[in-house]
Amino acid sequence: MKTFYLSPNSKDLVIEGGQFKTIDGRGKLEQDLRCIIMERFNSDPYISGFGSTFSDMIGDDYDPSLLKANITTEVLRVLHSYQTQQLRRLDYEKWQIGSTDESYMSQLVQSRSELIDQIRAIEVDIRDRRAYVSIVVTTKEQDEVELSSGQIVLSLG
Repeated sequence: MKTFYLSPNSKDLVIEGGQFKTIDGRGKLEQDLRCIIMERFNSDPYISGFGSTFSDMIGDDYDPSLLKANITTEVLRVLHSYQTQQLRRLDYEKWQIGSTDESYMSQLVQSRSELIDQIRAIEVDIRDRRAYVSIVVTTKEQDEVELSSGQIVLSLG
């Protein structure tokens, strides 16, 4: 399913050839995960439960091992929430198509390359009052998608 492409640096929409640039597949999954993790929890009035609670974890005094565990748990919650949303959309699309078997996969609006199949790894590295988060997921196409620690950086105060 295509969505608008956001510049990784400015987070702004990108215009190419007089049109908004779009993105789908693996790139869409990467962009969606970065956006949902970096967005403040419940800040979107149209999507209840969207975002993460990382801003609530920021403070002057923190135990690095406890903070690392809290961040890992929150990333896992966000990924599961996103995956649940994908599965609900998949069920809805399957219902719209009227399919009762696996043949519906070729008719989906969502691409198999943007559907999370498995959460493979979550790593958190805390240094210099920042948390660097790395995530690895596998898609339904069995592609490995990695968001490296340079893509998700949380300032700790």
